[in-house]
Amino acid sequence: MLNARGGFLKLIFLFRLYYLYHTREIKNKIEVDQWFAKQSILWCSVRYFLQTLKNLQFYRLQVFIA
Repeated sequence: MLNARGGFLKLIFLFRLYYLYHTREIKNKIEVDQWFAKQSILWCSVRYFLQTLKNLQFYRLQVFIA
């Protein structure tokens, strides 16, 4: 389920980048780079949070079984 959700978020992310680029809301390459960097940091932190959550749930399951 995490993989499906991650793929969907990436799709939305790429569509937003495409939309912003083609509606000329972004004027030059520097703005594109800054926007992309912000989104990448956000995406990495969300992915890290989900991975940590998954690891915690797995750990709880192991403790419960043992």
